[in-house]
Amino acid sequence: MSPNTQDKLGEIAYNAYCSTRNWTSYRGEPLPHWTKVEEGIKKGWIEAATKVIEEHERPYLEQN
Repeated sequence: MSPNTQDKLGEIAYNAYCSTRNWTSYRGEPLPHWTKVEEGIKKGWIEAATKVIEEHERPYLEQN
């Protein structure tokens, strides 16, 4: 999976989370747009989203 794809998956996951939280953190502060998120936090979202895709695809890959 390309780094651009991984970044996009992280952004999709982050945006979905923010949307369910009405773009407000657990402290009541506004959540930043993906482009303003700290790199360490982005890395976590990218890793989590990538892992979901990998685990989802595993049964299909193991069958072939």
